[in-house]
Amino acid sequence: TPLVTASRAVLYAGNGFDLGTTAYGILKDGRVERNPIVGRKLGTIVPVVMGTTILLDWQPHKLAKQGHPKWAAALNFISGSVHFTVGGMNLR
Repeated sequence: TPLVTASRAVLYAGNGFDLGTTAYGILKDGRVERNPIVGRKLGTIVPVVMGTTILLDWQPHKLAKQGHPKWAAALNFISGSVHFTVGGMNLR
């Protein structure tokens, strides 16, 4: 559905924004990633974030296929919004 497609765009954009601002902070300002699960180096951060983004997309995709597109969209919008917020915090 168009709603699920739009929500997936928000999910990927939010995660991309978070990753981009994290990389910018590390490379330009020498900042450190605070999430110990993700790691401290871009070589670790990028694949972990990409993998978790794909996993975050998988569950709502499954929900949508099972006839719950509104729940799928809600999960995507929430996750994308959280990552946009974190990305904004990275810029401070």
